[in-house]
Amino acid sequence: MRGQDGLHGHEHRARVLERRVRTAYRSLKKTNAELRNRIEQLSVLHRISLAMRDAATEPQRLWEMMLKDALNLLRGDSGAIYLLDDESGILRVRAAEGLCADGRTGAEIPLGAGLIGYVARTGTPLLVPDVTSEPRYQQQVEGIQSQMAAPMTGGQSVIGVINIESRKLGAFKPSDMELLMTLAAHAARVWENAMLYRMAQERNQQLIDSYEKLRQTQEQLIKKERLAALGEMAATVAHEIRNPMTAIRGFAQRIARRLPENTTEKDYLGIIISEVDRLDEVIQSVLDFGKKPVIHKQPTAIADVIGDALMILDAQIKRSALLVETKIASRMPSLMLDEDQAKQVIINLVQNAVDATPQGRSIAIDAAPDTDHVMIRVTDSGTGIEAAMREKIFDPFFTTKVHGTGLGLAMVKRIVEEHGGTIGVENITGKGAAFTVRLPLPAAGAQAPGDASTLL
Repeated sequence: MRGQDGLHGHEHRARVLERRVRTAYRSLKKTNAELRNRIEQLSVLHRISLAMRDAATEPQRLWEMMLKDALNLLRGDSGAIYLLDDESGILRVRAAEGLCADGRTGAEIPLGAGLIGYVARTGTPLLVPDVTSEPRYQQQVEGIQSQMAAPMTGGQSVIGVINIESRKLGAFKPSDMELLMTLAAHAARVWENAMLYRMAQERNQQLIDSYEKLRQTQEQLIKKERLAALGEMAATVAHEIRNPMTAIRGFAQRIARRLPENTTEKDYLGIIISEVDRLDEVIQSVLDFGKKPVIHKQPTAIADVIGDALMILDAQIKRSALLVETKIASRMPSLMLDEDQAKQVIINLVQNAVDATPQGRSIAIDAAPDTDHVMIRVTDSGTGIEAAMREKIFDPFFTTKVHGTGLGLAMVKRIVEEHGGTIGVENITGKGAAFTVRLPLPAAGAQAPGDASTLL
């Protein structure tokens, strides 16, 4: 008997231990499942946080990623994220997944209308086990039986709503609602931070732009101050230099008249006179550049300006055996220009093109209206201009010519800018360098007839 009782006692203890092991296993399995679920939830929150930087430039990616993760975590069949437009009070779909996702694109819900509008207006989450018992439910997807919606609150206001749906009755538990609220709150914070990041970027760019404008303005002021100082200095120096130059030239001419022709001494005197004249031209260029230009604007036909400039340069162009191709739009608007200064611009640009173009080749002059300005382009057939030189080519006294003063293009730039225009230079493949002047159209002005395409 005692042996049987011992055996029964042992079996009983074994069964008790087995039940305890099974209970512990089930508890451990449940805990493990909850832990995996919690890890998955934290991973979703982490991914949303990582998306903050991209949300500023790619907000759609944030909403689509968040909605997919929410549907996976909560085992929903469909869902959508709505963002609230504060000005219109309209909720618009920003992302949709699952059943009838395409049909929801562009859907709009007025604030306060239906279940979604109610959540957005009140900031109250809703868990609906059976949509047929919810009077505020508005069917958007066929076959839905349960639904939950959570507000996305940024600061003190609702910025949108995240909505999850299921075809099963009572598909969602209060714990699911808590998770959805956590996701919605986290997404709202990420979105708010992304908008702050975008605002900071925009503000930073504004500061960069403002600094660049300030730097350019400062450079322009420095240049103007230098030019003003140059003008004063040039007037003084010119007066002091021209008097002895006049004497040198006069005495050289008197001596030359007394010497017989074809002598070395007379040739030397000719060189002296020529060099004095060249020095006088340099001084005059400096004086002209140093003066503050007085502009007298009047309606001017740019075709006439180009024609007059080419007439002045006709002899020089013929000596160089060059062909000048002009292409001027047939209906060119008149511009408010100082005609003499505008002519000087064309003369200087064409002279540069003549100097850069080998004999027997061509120069092109194009002029045409373009939106709010007129474009004038002078293109040579030379070898182009090196990039390093293009950056300095409009600076005063910068020149690549043996006898140049480096003031021609600087004066062109100043005249163009005094007229509110711009000038630039570029190399044209297969041709040479092209100088492009853009002069603004007047607000209202007479139309001057232009010339058709011609060959001069």
